[in-house]
Amino acid sequence: MNAKQLQYAIELEKIRNFSKVSEKLNISQPALSKQIIGLEKELGVQLFDRNTVPLRLTAAGEYF
Repeated sequence: MNAKQLQYAIELEKIRNFSKVSEKLNISQPALSKQIIGLEKELGVQLFDRNTVPLRLTAAGEYF
C-alpha cells in the first residue's frame, strides 16, 4: 500500500464516484480504478461495492 492508494481510497469513500474522484485528483478513471484494485488485492478484500450507485463501502471497506 502506498500513500497515493490510501488518498484515492479516502476520496472515493467521500465522493463515492470513480469519475468525480478521478477528475478531482487529476488522474484518469482507469488509472484510479487500477490503483484501487491493486490496493484491494494487496489487502485481500474488496473495499467498495461497485454494483451500487452511488458506490458503497463493503464491510471490509468500513473496517479499513
